[in-house]
Amino acid sequence: MQPRVVHHGSETSFYVDPKSAQSFRQAHDLPFVEGRINGKTLNFEKFVTEDTVLSGWALNSVRANVYELSPNASAEVNLKWRVGNSL
Repeated sequence: MQPRVVHHGSETSFYVDPKSAQSFRQAHDLPFVEGRINGKTLNFEKFVTEDTVLSGWALNSVRANVYELSPNASAEVNLKWRVGNSL
């Protein structure tokens, strides 16, 4: 995750490998259901749309805006895919 310290209003990016999860996407789905840092929802609206394609079995860079999160030096990132979670 970059930058390592995030806070309310900041932008972050991280790498994900969706494996075969993209094959379970349905029409008009986002590549993943939701993303969270320390339990707070990330906003992907500026960066991810229904037309975004993530390569399976490869690292993909994903960007998001962070809200309602106090500055912290360590964070737990969780993405929820249609087929399960990625930690």
